[in-house]
Amino acid sequence: MDNNNDNNQIENANENENENEMKNLEKKFINQFYLQDLLFNELLRQESLSISLNQFNKKKWNQFLSYIYYGNISF
Repeated sequence: MDNNNDNNQIENANENENENEMKNLEKKFINQFYLQDLLFNELLRQESLSISLNQFNKKKWNQFLSYIYYGNISF
């Protein structure tokens, strides 16, 4: 009986650990998109752009997309 309880406790601990890991990954994911949104808004502010994305400076837009997909950006 004690062995069964031990196994249940181990299983519950593993489930809690997996749940915490998923929550941390979700937070990182949300934070990354929040930071990308801040970066994009900062690019718009610095360039004083109030034009549509179709008119957005192509080089900077490509650099921004590069940051999103590859995690690096250079201006």
